[in-house]
Amino acid sequence: MRGFRWGGRCVAALILATMAMAGAGGAVHAADACKTFTTSGSNYPPVIYRDGDRYVGAAVDVVREAFERAGVALETTHVGPFKRVLMQARRGELDGLPGLYKTEERQQHFRYVAPIGPDPVAVFVRSDSGIQFTELADLKGHRGATRLGDSFGGDFDSYAEKHLNLSRHGKVTNIMKMLDAGRVDYVVFGYYAGLKAAREAGVSDGIAARTDTWVTNNPLWLVISKKSGCTGVADAVAEALRALRDDGAFQGAVERHMDALGGDG
Repeated sequence: MRGFRWGGRCVAALILATMAMAGAGGAVHAADACKTFTTSGSNYPPVIYRDGDRYVGAAVDVVREAFERAGVALETTHVGPFKRVLMQARRGELDGLPGLYKTEERQQHFRYVAPIGPDPVAVFVRSDSGIQFTELADLKGHRGATRLGDSFGGDFDSYAEKHLNLSRHGKVTNIMKMLDAGRVDYVVFGYYAGLKAAREAGVSDGIAARTDTWVTNNPLWLVISKKSGCTGVADAVAEALRALRDDGAFQGAVERHMDALGGDG
């Protein structure tokens, strides 16, 4: 009887060891299944912007380093407007995207891996404007604009849909020209990218950002499509992103790209 109990213990130990090895093997196979992470983006300098047929920027730099630490190469490609980029990522034709805000709708399609860094969103007005901004209600009754397809987080999107006169357009440089010409009263956009767009449009002298209060200052997330073969490396990449965030990698990359793009305006 004692021998039988010992045999049972051996069998149980063998089963546990086999399960542990299977789990470890599964993790290895998951990593092996993802040798290259393919992504795209939008024109949102210095966070992410197009350089020929590829994308560069602060978010790309940080995400590339995180994937390299996990043993995965990052490949960026231009596929067209951002709405098409989102659609392809949802279908798994792209593995994921760097630099999305978290919304309930997007969580249906993407695994949110980890924050890359903060992205302050500002209200831009004409330099002679009397509009002050301390809360979203300050924008009521004014004509606003932002870029087509952009989200600034669930709270802002919901408030804007219910209470604000906010039109959406294609190119941010054109939106800044609309603001300068008085066709809209304010623009909501990422602070760094908005400065760059105003400068590119040649209207930076006549436009100011209200920086005492941000519209939002939400983190930009790395997301992986739930239909991608790279979901198995999410935990390793998340750990690498946490370490990079602690080292201030994103802010350093923002400053480098702002310098490369012509300063901070």
